[in-house]
Amino acid sequence: MREWASTLGLLDLPSTVLRGLAAGEPIDALAGLLCRMAEQAAPGRIASLLRLEADGLLHPLAVPSGPPELVSALDGLKPGPHAGSCGNAVLHNAPTFIADIPNDARWDDLRGVAQQWNLRSCWSWPVRDGARVIGSFALTSLEPGAPDDDALKLLEFVASIAGALLHMDMLQRERESAHALRQAMLDNALVAIALVGGRTIRGANARMAEIFGYADATALEGLPAQALYASDAEYTALGTEMYAAMARGERITRELQMRRADGSVFWCELSGQAVAGQPGVDSVWVGQDVSERRAAQERMLWQA
Repeated sequence: MREWASTLGLLDLPSTVLRGLAAGEPIDALAGLLCRMAEQAAPGRIASLLRLEADGLLHPLAVPSGPPELVSALDGLKPGPHAGSCGNAVLHNAPTFIADIPNDARWDDLRGVAQQWNLRSCWSWPVRDGARVIGSFALTSLEPGAPDDDALKLLEFVASIAGALLHMDMLQRERESAHALRQAMLDNALVAIALVGGRTIRGANARMAEIFGYADATALEGLPAQALYASDAEYTALGTEMYAAMARGERITRELQMRRADGSVFWCELSGQAVAGQPGVDSVWVGQDVSERRAAQERMLWQA
């Protein structure tokens, strides 16, 4: 699999997607673009984004590489223990990786579809709005197999962006203003954003406050970044490394344990980049809680 970060880096969201969000392009078109990006990072796999509707059923929002007959068969899928990878991911609100579809009972409700299209493996990640599951993102293949670490990162990242897109779609259905839609993309994205100056937080979004357990984004303003690290030693060592790299014009990403407001520790993927021309701000940081993905990796190691 191609290095996922080169295609879907947190700080490198394609400008076409950003322009589309700002211009109010249809959500299904943007979802299709996101699926095609995922397929570029995972050659040979079919990407699909299903939305959980008010009727309690899953309906395709984007399956750009799937034949119309397959897309039609997925329309109206009821989440359940035998409803394939996506049906299980939505039912349990947990990632579901099926490496051998023909011999897995979790695909019994879709057995005819799987046989008709010779589907052999399907990896699905729940799409969420906050803690609530609102859909699923999946990568399906004609070859058997379980996801590797790059595939897990890809699934998690695309599902997080899909969550923001689906939230925006719900707002569009409620006829909210274009300004509210753009603000929702910022505040409901499953990635934290912080503006930092002098290793002090100068601004943050709502997801940053949520991940780190603060009441709201304003509670983070003026907070020393050191308060978010699991230990003072890690703050010093990692800060030296990351700021030196950013001074050379590099973007840097690390997975590390960080600390919430209540003192609990979690795994976070943190990316930083230096910025210029912003008074009081010398860097922008993007982070996401990867505890679930790391737990999935550990489970797969135990099962190997």
